[in-house]
Amino acid sequence: AQKWNLECLFNNTDHRTDLNGVDQLIVRRGQPFSISLYLRSGSYQPGISSLDFIAETADEVYMDNEQNLAEYVLSQDGIIFRGSSKHPIPTPWNFGQFESGILDICLRILDMNPKCLRNPGKDHSGRRNPIYVTRVLSAMVNCNDDKGVLLGKWSDGYEGGVSPLFWRGSVEILRNWDTQACQPVRYGQCWVFAAVACSVSRALGIPCRVITNFLSAHDTNSNLVIERYVNEKGDSIQSREMIWNYHCWVESWMTRPDLKPGFDGWQASDPTPQEKSEGVYCCGPIPVKAIKEGELTFKYDAPFVFAEVNADIVTLMKKKDGSTSEVTTTGLVGQKISTKSVGSDTREDITHLYKSVDTECKCRKFLLWFVWHWLLDVLAPCIDYINTLSVQHPASTVAE
Repeated sequence: AQKWNLECLFNNTDHRTDLNGVDQLIVRRGQPFSISLYLRSGSYQPGISSLDFIAETADEVYMDNEQNLAEYVLSQDGIIFRGSSKHPIPTPWNFGQFESGILDICLRILDMNPKCLRNPGKDHSGRRNPIYVTRVLSAMVNCNDDKGVLLGKWSDGYEGGVSPLFWRGSVEILRNWDTQACQPVRYGQCWVFAAVACSVSRALGIPCRVITNFLSAHDTNSNLVIERYVNEKGDSIQSREMIWNYHCWVESWMTRPDLKPGFDGWQASDPTPQEKSEGVYCCGPIPVKAIKEGELTFKYDAPFVFAEVNADIVTLMKKKDGSTSEVTTTGLVGQKISTKSVGSDTREDITHLYKSVDTECKCRKFLLWFVWHWLLDVLAPCIDYINTLSVQHPASTVAE
């Protein structure tokens, strides 16, 4: 070819990526695009010369509803719900995914992730998969394991940074991270982590929305129970397991060819650093439908997300002699799970997408499974020892 034209104006407009500018080609998965090649005179003869192009752009994030596309990919402004289950408070947020330079910053976030730094070729190949990208973003929006975007802080003051309450959008956060040599921006809490993850996902073409779960459980040991301790006076004793007034995460729309059929659609992931997954502070993506149906062996982190919306709360009294006794058991976790409605600023209650009447039965079934496997692990050495004795002392010599 003598020269070529990527037809950026036509393609970006046709693919609705022109809000990112038309100085470079930005196309969406699964949609045709056009380029022009200008060949040297005499170098190409139709019917004789061959000229092959292969562009594989399967669309794992295809969403066929135009209103949903406008809301979850193209909309730069949104609402995040905070407050309490009795009084959800709408908080405006500017996602700003099409602001100048934001797409390049989002690509830099992917480039700075440890998997890319260790093996760039493998990471770049993996980026065709939105499951992989979403999991990377879940780790990179926090900075606990890497050069991530935000540093979380939940207590004391916010000296040396900005209180999470003061942020009103993602653009300033992302630009600060980029201009400060990928040093974490101080400070974030759950809704800030989720909002930034939503901005990056939308910039990369993945439909995304912020979710708020009121009375959200933080289960540290995957037993689906939040154990709260009090002393004999009834005063709370500090524990890593807790119930948040609310907690925010994101859902991203994609197919799940790695799972059995029927679990495409909204996938929950959580960039707030709470517990490690495969050695890294990240969470998800896990199909929302898997949470509702109690499919707790599915990838990724199903038990943790399931507990956030379904865990039982057990209050234990810790006595002076070190013993404990159960005081109460309640199941109020996971109330008014909320997101912004499509096309309006009203609250959409999506609790029914996470919870069903069968959820409690599924939870008990998993607990039995968990206890059974725990017992097998504990008893395995004993069983091996008994088998050893049986070999050393045949039945004919020890029978009485």
